[in-house]
Amino acid sequence: WAEIKRWMSERGFIPVRSDVYDDPTRWYNPEQNLALFDVGESNVIHSDGELVPIDIIPMQPDGALLDFLSDFAEKNAPNRATP
Repeated sequence: WAEIKRWMSERGFIPVRSDVYDDPTRWYNPEQNLALFDVGESNVIHSDGELVPIDIIPMQPDGALLDFLSDFAEKNAPNRATP
């Protein structure tokens, strides 16, 4: 998990956590409006020293899901300035 978390974070993704799962399988990149679902160890393989995602569900959310993810990202983004 640590390698997946680092790989996703380096690419601007924020883990969309819940109280149910300790390790996030849902990620959102607000700059690209790109959500990735089912990002787990069984859906990422190593190939020639690189992580390669397989069987991951990508989408560009809109409507209520976009509103939720945008709000979540605003509140949970790393290096977020605190008032």
